Amino acid sequence: MLLPESIQFLNNFLLKNIRLFESAPWLLSNFDDDLWSVSFGFSQPIELNWKIYLSDGSGLIDKKNRPLLTVFKHWLIASTSNKDSGGLHTTALKSQYVRFNTTLHIIDLFVMDCGEYNVAKFGLEMLTRNNLKDLLVRISANNEVALSIYQWPVMLRGFCLELLSKCDLKQLHRIVRQSPYLSVITEDQKANDVMGLPLEIVPYVRAALLVEGFYVFNSTKGYHVHSAKVSRIIYSNTIAGIKSQKPIMPMLMFSLSDEIFTREFDGVPIQTSQHSRMSAFNLRFYRIALLDLRQLYPMSLALPQAETLDCVTEVFIEGGDQGRYGTVPANVMRHSVAAAIKYHINHGRALVETYCKLASLCKELSLSIADLTEEQFQSCLHNELKELGVKKLGLACRRPGFAAWTAPVTLSSKEYFAQVRKNVGFLELLAIYYGAAQLVVGLLSARRSKELRDLPKNCFDRSRKWLVFLNQKASRSTSVTRQLMARPLDDIAVDMVANIQWLHDELEDLGFVDDTYPLFSAPGLKGAGWLIKPDVFIYYRNMDLFQDYIESPLDAEGRRYYVRQHQLRRFFALLFYTSFKGARLDTLRWYFGHSDFKHIYNYITSVVPGADLRSAKATAIAERLTDHGWPAYKELAQLLKDEFGVENFKLASTARLEMYLDELLKKEAVALEPKFFIGSSGEKMQIMVLVRGGEREYQM
Repeated sequence: MLLPESIQFLNNFLLKNIRLFESAPWLLSNFDDDLWSVSFGFSQPIELNWKIYLSDGSGLIDKKNRPLLTVFKHWLIASTSNKDSGGLHTTALKSQYVRFNTTLHIIDLFVMDCGEYNVAKFGLEMLTRNNLKDLLVRISANNEVALSIYQWPVMLRGFCLELLSKCDLKQLHRIVRQSPYLSVITEDQKANDVMGLPLEIVPYVRAALLVEGFYVFNSTKGYHVHSAKVSRIIYSNTIAGIKSQKPIMPMLMFSLSDEIFTREFDGVPIQTSQHSRMSAFNLRFYRIALLDLRQLYPMSLALPQAETLDCVTEVFIEGGDQGRYGTVPANVMRHSVAAAIKYHINHGRALVETYCKLASLCKELSLSIADLTEEQFQSCLHNELKELGVKKLGLACRRPGFAAWTAPVTLSSKEYFAQVRKNVGFLELLAIYYGAAQLVVGLLSARRSKELRDLPKNCFDRSRKWLVFLNQKASRSTSVTRQLMARPLDDIAVDMVANIQWLHDELEDLGFVDDTYPLFSAPGLKGAGWLIKPDVFIYYRNMDLFQDYIESPLDAEGRRYYVRQHQLRRFFALLFYTSFKGARLDTLRWYFGHSDFKHIYNYITSVVPGADLRSAKATAIAERLTDHGWPAYKELAQLLKDEFGVENFKLASTARLEMYLDELLKKEAVALEPKFFIGSSGEKMQIMVLVRGGEREYQM
């Protein structure tokens, strides 16, 4: 366009507007290319393929759709720019990557449902306020975009059923019969299932996926669906969906080492509620991405009207409930810890010594452990274990010549657990010992589950007092260096770890395992192999069996508290915040490994996630509110009444009261923090609660 001479100075400005969003530091290709190469500091660039199809069958790169494609490209670049610097890309690459993905998610939604939004016919120009409101409601439907935008469980379910219909059922039946682990469906899998496949066809679906190469193995998670491979088929007509992360579907997971073990009782739910709607904070990024279309107005593109985009900020969508991890009662946790320590003291040495003798005999005779005769087994059995009642190698083991190891256990659940508690099966007792050690070390270290499962055999420092971990906090979008972290342990926990290390050393000397086996690699219950690397199935099998063995208390609905590592971490923090109950310093030192309270506090705040810390604080305050004479009671009671209408704590459930307190802590209406000072006998600590607007702190 030729401007009058008097305003030709605007030419450069207009040209700048036209070309402003045609490049970005992360874009390695030309703007007009149909295949983009992009990198946000990745070791290898990723590809963005614009060659996809709209609902009318036309391609996005076709001539008639080029205006829409141009909008998408400019929008993507504009969304990653810094609005405060004239459209330049000056923000951190990590921040740009978040915005990049957010915009791509919306573009994918427009493409996948372009018929509904008339995008194939009118582009974005004819979008209405209702369209944008509907878009935000759909995005906010779940905290994970894989579930809200890409409908991953639904799409995967359809894919599995279609795959099953195309497979040879006779072949699948044969595979299922030969591979009993495909039929194992744990209680955790049932509780966390979101796919809704009939349980009777799950083994055949797993077999079909296995035959067609749609499984991937992970040493800590076992076999699970190769989401990237499946996504290339399901989401072939998307730009981001074909590559984006998808959550693992628990129902389709299995482990070759997962012996057919079912817990004695249903478990108390791990979470009080599942992750539901997207939080208002996360939804904010999608609102901003839609508003970024405003930056393209100077470019004369086919865009929604300004007043239409205004509704993005006006639409009210209630933020989602992120769910809270269920609380294991303190008395249950303390009972479990005491039972674990007692079990170690009474049986730990004898169990490991017996297993090492069995391994040595098998090496000498060139036999597997399951091939030993009863007489040979008894010759290795420690006298303490004979007196305890041990009579069999394992309740799930098969004697030579009787049945294959793959045959199902014939004992009923009631009979099986009765035999376990009578100490009949040696391998069960050894698995229980592992569960006891995992519980104690897991509590006292307060590390993540994966960090414990990855813990190498040689995990002590030179003093053998400190446990050394590789920090497992992960970042999906950036490459991070894992840090070494150390944690002091009490002597009893050190002794537990040392006992398991002894077992490793003996098996290594015999050539049955090598040093790649993590510390908590455990024997199987069927006697197949000497150690099994601790995927999530084996790790929690040991802990569940321990809880069943000690007959951990049931809740009011007859469910058992099967403890998980994140609950141990939370309890670790709870111990600190409930130390007002008169716990002696030596008791706290046993749990925390430090006599310095500041060190304890710093460790807790560095290893326990913020949400878990807040939850622990809520539980501590809820416990304190049972005392009507507590000086802070009246002020807290009034706040709870004003905010939530709670007038009678006795009638309100503990879980609901904790939820209310959690919300008050989150809003900083209430604070719970330690106060350190020097007393006559040295360092002291008090846990103090402060109600917003109040004039004084209250000692817990």
